[in-house]
Amino acid sequence: MATSTAVPMISSSSSLMAAVPSSSAGPTTTSFEPGQTPTAIGVSVPYGVAEVAYEYGAYFGYGKTGAMVGSLAFSSSTINFFDEFAFYAVPKTILPASDSCSSGFGYFYHVDSGLCVTGTNTSTTYPAYEAGNYELEPCNIASSQPPQDQLFCWNAYCMYFQGDLSTTGTDYYGILDYVSTPASLSFNGACLYFGYDFGMNKKL
Repeated sequence: MATSTAVPMISSSSSLMAAVPSSSAGPTTTSFEPGQTPTAIGVSVPYGVAEVAYEYGAYFGYGKTGAMVGSLAFSSSTINFFDEFAFYAVPKTILPASDSCSSGFGYFYHVDSGLCVTGTNTSTTYPAYEAGNYELEPCNIASSQPPQDQLFCWNAYCMYFQGDLSTTGTDYYGILDYVSTPASLSFNGACLYFGYDFGMNKKL
């Protein structure tokens, strides 16, 4: 697999526009027009846009077209997904960075569908998301920070799902190494890397 070259963050081909939801799944959730990169999700702001996401040896995505509420992410070592993603950072005054999450917390937004990547829990007790999946759901903006099932961390060079783990601890959810279809959450699994216009060497 070719290695992506880190470049400064630039605008994606998707237009950055006002966060006007196309639909609402309730008073505290919102989705956006597919292809939009809204100016904000709640109080969080975009940090960068990626045209590909991958973990060690496998690409990650939903498919640029046809992704909708309930779609599950897939990872594959043979299919190169070209989904667009964006990380929306919560101000550190609201949710401070930690030793395990040096750059900050926020939403993992799937540009092509206008929805947020959401962890599906498999248990009501810790670790609740082990062996769960990455599902697309409307972004939950009920609070000033993402809810547990939409809480992600951008940790200097890669992203992982925080879920029900302590934001001050050193544990996290990644995805199973290499190939898993659909992609499965894994306690301390592989984190996601981004290429093209995300600016992999840029820190918050």
